[in-house]
Amino acid sequence: RLIRSIYALVAFILAGFLLIACLQLILHLFLNVASGIGLGEKGGQVNVTGLLALLRLPLYLQAMTYIMIFAGAFVQDMWFGSPVLKSMWNNCGTVITDWIVFTAFLGVPLLEGSIRLFLKLEDWWTYTLLTWISLVFAVFIAFVISVIYYEVVACICACAKDNDTHGSLDETKINL
Repeated sequence: RLIRSIYALVAFILAGFLLIACLQLILHLFLNVASGIGLGEKGGQVNVTGLLALLRLPLYLQAMTYIMIFAGAFVQDMWFGSPVLKSMWNNCGTVITDWIVFTAFLGVPLLEGSIRLFLKLEDWWTYTLLTWISLVFAVFIAFVISVIYYEVVACICACAKDNDTHGSLDETKINL
């Protein structure tokens, strides 16, 4: 239970980083809209780039919403022992999946931090955190890819018809 709590805490920190990045992108978009329509200038001339930035707003909001939904699901998946990753990597086995997650979340960052401390290198904390966030983000990307894969396979199963019945998941995987 302790190791899952650590995984969930690290995933929650990653979700916080993603939230800040999403808010910064949306703020940048709103500032681009405001400057494009001339709110920051005394002349107040409307620029086409401001209107185009306004048209990008729904796409940005939807993309950022999906990112935050995936981040919340990632935290939940880590709390429950990463069943989505285990189901995606079922050829590797659950033990290997647990080792991959442990290596990305704790193993490599702790090893790299301790090596940098023993070598008395400067900025050891900075590089350890960069390694840590990069590896956790790689696991997050693998999680997102596995979720999208299963959504697409489920959609194909729902759309595939074989003798007026829906195809099963195993048949669709064989056909892919």
